[in-house]
Amino acid sequence: MSNVLLTERDTGLFYDCYNYGALSISQIRKKHFPNCGKATALNRLSKLKKEGYLRSQRIGIVIYQGMPQKIGAVYQLTRQALQYLKVRFPNDRFKEDPLALNTSALSHDLLLTEVVGALKQRFPDKTIIRGEFFSGSDGTKRIPDAVILDPSQKANVAIELELTAKSNERYRDIVLQYRLSRDFEKVLYITQDSGIQEKIKRQIIQGKANVHLPNLSTGKFYFVHLHDLLRDPHAATISNGTTQFE
Repeated sequence: MSNVLLTERDTGLFYDCYNYGALSISQIRKKHFPNCGKATALNRLSKLKKEGYLRSQRIGIVIYQGMPQKIGAVYQLTRQALQYLKVRFPNDRFKEDPLALNTSALSHDLLLTEVVGALKQRFPDKTIIRGEFFSGSDGTKRIPDAVILDPSQKANVAIELELTAKSNERYRDIVLQYRLSRDFEKVLYITQDSGIQEKIKRQIIQGKANVHLPNLSTGKFYFVHLHDLLRDPHAATISNGTTQFE
């Protein structure tokens, strides 16, 4: 029997830990303890950890938004907390176990949390989930980083957060998978720099765009710079070259 009385804030924290896999202390404080001091947040997290609802892991310096930063600890959901969510929300579909922590992809995953938050500010009426929770209908092997869900399931948007460049062959393969997929009407690439963005575009339009000619459309593939999106979600330009993302 738990010795702590769970609150709505705790429930929201559990749900976020489930959805995102892991949250840093700064992310937890920003969303769930916005008007509280650091000691208040840490005290509550300590109680939830002691009662078996959360687990934490110390993380050293990681490359975060292109700069080395000390993250401190990240918090994850336990099976006990996941069971609580299943009872609390019986109509929701949950995985059997919480997402595993991938320390090699931690910088990417923490930034993905920020990206999803920014997209929710821009599109408050949309539901956005991690790619691992998406169940496609066409058997595509491609798992996006996240998905903007469409209630009709006919206009889902795949989200790809690109922090480092892949090979041309890999991008050609990914572009082909998305072109053949019936699950995604659009694909939104969020890139850390223009070089990565242009590399992907070249595989889509099969060549380098001529700066002396009007912008070529990349069709269902849309692009936005990571720093623009995080700095001002509402003002960031999201485009396929000729059409704005809506």
